[in-house]
Amino acid sequence: MELSGKVAVVTGGTRGIGRAITAAFAASGAQVAVIHNDSEPPQYIPCSHVSGKEERIVELKGDISEADQVRHCFGQIGERCARVDILVNCAGMTERLPLMHMSEVSWERTIAVNLTGHYLCTKEAVKYMSSGGGGSIINVSSVRARRGYACDSSYIAAKGGIEAFTRAMAVELAEYRIRVNCIAPGAIETDFNRDRLQDPVIREKTIQSIPLARIGVPEDVAGIAVFLASEQSAYITGVTIPVDGGQMIKG
Repeated sequence: MELSGKVAVVTGGTRGIGRAITAAFAASGAQVAVIHNDSEPPQYIPCSHVSGKEERIVELKGDISEADQVRHCFGQIGERCARVDILVNCAGMTERLPLMHMSEVSWERTIAVNLTGHYLCTKEAVKYMSSGGGGSIINVSSVRARRGYACDSSYIAAKGGIEAFTRAMAVELAEYRIRVNCIAPGAIETDFNRDRLQDPVIREKTIQSIPLARIGVPEDVAGIAVFLASEQSAYITGVTIPVDGGQMIKG
């Protein structure tokens, strides 16, 4: 699938799933602007240089939950790239806490990063897409949005909101030829959950819950993101695609 000539923005694009999506977009020919909030310079994507072609990835540091920082990042993207064709809202965080031990600060921070950040970045991207002939917005949710889990209520609430936001935006932005879809990863091994999955009991229990009988890797998600960003998905909008090895259907 070809993304040559496209400009993509990926939030959280220096780690895990976002990192794999960034690499896949660059390998498909897109120019990619990565918005991240890492405290240290990230170990960068191996595909940041494509043989025989110019560097395709630029980094911008910013907190996507802060409107001023989001506007600043997209202003820089506009100056450098002049357009935005693809947005992947991938940045996320969680604090797994029981409800009675969760502070208001923790709740609000999780909602701000995982849901409000999607709204802020979408709003800025649409300014470019609506005047540029359209685009593709890809939100990253989680299978947790549709299943019950203890001690993760703020994260699950935010991810459920993302899926509802996806449907609303797909209808609202269709007149501008902007498609809005969502990916819901299942058990994908990243820095986000690697410590937990190193527990042999948790790992085995997780694998047993997946019909394809393996933990996913970020590249499993990246391929779907490339498809949704490309013209091969030109008649798809408003859907959430699970990438979970069948975990959702097994229940």
